[in-house]
Amino acid sequence: MDEGTIGFEEASDIVMQIASGLAEAHEKGILHRDIKPANVLISERGRVKIIDFGLAKLAATTKFTKEGTTLGTVAYMSPEQASGKSVDHRTDIWSLGVVLYELFTGELPFGGEYDQAIIYSILNERPTAVKKLRFDAPADVKKIINEALAKSPDRRYQRMEDLVTDLRKLREERATRTTFEPSSGPRHSIAVLPFEDMSPQKDQEYFCDGLAEELINALTHIKTLRVAARTSAFSFKGEKYDVREIGDKLNVDTVLEGSIRKAGDRLRVTTQLINVTDGYHIWSEKYDRNMKDVFAVQDEISFAIVEKLKIELLGDEAALLVKRGTEDLEAYDLYIKGRFFWEQRGKGLERAIEYFNRALARDPNYAQAYTGLADSYNLLGFYGFMPPRDVLPKARENALKAFEIDNTLAEVHSSLGFIHEWYDWDHSAAENEFKRAIGLNPSYAPAHYWYATTLRLTNRSDEALCESERAIELDPLSMPANTFYAMFLIGVREFDRAIVQLKRTLELNPQYALAHWLLGSSYCHQSRYDDAIAESRRAVDLSGNNPWMLSTLGWVYGMSGRVAEAQKVLAELADRSEREYIRPMCFAHVHLGLKELDQVHAWLIKAYEERDLWLIIMCIDPAIDIIRKDPRVRALLAKIKPEQ
Repeated sequence: MDEGTIGFEEASDIVMQIASGLAEAHEKGILHRDIKPANVLISERGRVKIIDFGLAKLAATTKFTKEGTTLGTVAYMSPEQASGKSVDHRTDIWSLGVVLYELFTGELPFGGEYDQAIIYSILNERPTAVKKLRFDAPADVKKIINEALAKSPDRRYQRMEDLVTDLRKLREERATRTTFEPSSGPRHSIAVLPFEDMSPQKDQEYFCDGLAEELINALTHIKTLRVAARTSAFSFKGEKYDVREIGDKLNVDTVLEGSIRKAGDRLRVTTQLINVTDGYHIWSEKYDRNMKDVFAVQDEISFAIVEKLKIELLGDEAALLVKRGTEDLEAYDLYIKGRFFWEQRGKGLERAIEYFNRALARDPNYAQAYTGLADSYNLLGFYGFMPPRDVLPKARENALKAFEIDNTLAEVHSSLGFIHEWYDWDHSAAENEFKRAIGLNPSYAPAHYWYATTLRLTNRSDEALCESERAIELDPLSMPANTFYAMFLIGVREFDRAIVQLKRTLELNPQYALAHWLLGSSYCHQSRYDDAIAESRRAVDLSGNNPWMLSTLGWVYGMSGRVAEAQKVLAELADRSEREYIRPMCFAHVHLGLKELDQVHAWLIKAYEERDLWLIIMCIDPAIDIIRKDPRVRALLAKIKPEQ
């Protein structure tokens, strides 16, 4: 445990006692307004006493804080208190949230070298995720802290009793796990790297990636083993690396690496399990088998990892470790080829669909192949390669077939959640599916960042950012997870933070078009038009002149007063629409930059009729603020997103 921090049980006990005392004061119409560690005394027996009610006010006799003044210790002030607005009992809830964060992490959530810098942080920034400072933090403690530190009082805990209830519930859950799961203490962690292709023809990359991915999927079923997500682990593919660097970036203590040599029906697999602290091999093995034995090799590697790390398998984990979707070797080979092309996105999606269908021709009960099809069709609609009405029904059909075969796959529920949210606009159904996906596999990062969209659309911005942060914690090197987080920051108008996040993302991959696209949008919202144009042009170039990237460049041109350039973009989009699918939102976006509001509305209607998936983005995009109060637009958006 880091110096200056204490365990969760002790921290929560202190906070619960403070909260109970404040609840009594609030019942009498008194609030403290200066909750901080210096105003809390703890006896040798652990009894807590709140002192210094010098700033307290009686609700029945006076306004809690005179507007235009700030009272209290700056680092523990609520946003309303720091900005000199009227406050009520919820300001004490905020301050207690700061205390809980500090007790548990050893750091203040909002800092700065002087008072005004701290106040700016309180009003505009979000604290570092608890998990980044305390890896052993209970997952739900972040939600409790985030709700206590919601910047809007209306989205904060409304009563101290509610905060106490959540802390007590979490303590009871942890006690239950400790009682019935003795092995659930400090968890092991592992990154499974893509295997190196040692085949004579160097044509087995897909098979090497597929074997590593299957091992990742199997190992994620072990509750006491944290497994780095595929996208983060695979980011080291083809690179010279130091295992200590991998351990640092992915926060793991072991790495599995290996190679595959495939010649005809013969297969040689070598594996090494390495301790990242000292670089020593914990275990290594070589397997010389026939291809028909590949499933047995996977099982042997998985169980060897469990044995060498001295992991106790609980419940049905042993069965899940060797569970597979098919016994047909050729179907499996076709499926992993499909996943290989699916990861490439773009044109790769069409080839992925081809291989998934071929796998299903071999084994019609291959649930994972159906989820591959569902994911492929979802992304064809998401990126605008095909009309949503052509592909989203196919995505639903395949997701439901997978559900009928195996409803325990997190990917199935995540795919259904995506369809319910982006195509059906059914937020309740989407939330149920995403929660089910996360319940089945808490480490499945896509379910977290797709779920974040649902939370944002139902006016729960703090929870949305929390889920998006969780996705990054699970998959720190994932480009989609990092860019989605920036998108949500833009949606809540935190443009400075979004820019910092996007620059950090581009350090991972300078060629990632989506990050340049969002960076251009962020600059435009700050009226930094030259920077916005440069980044938007970069996004267009890197994406192969993707229509949505092009439309964003047109929007930036319009916002910056370069009308002729914006109109040229409109003409190009119109010309291309004669030969390829161009989503209506592309035209709406450019007209928005030109402030041609009647045209914007006309294209929004067309987007609604075509079920354009990017209407979801427009609902939360600050770009639409200039037209958001238009009754026609309000009526349209109300059909998709609840009113604020």
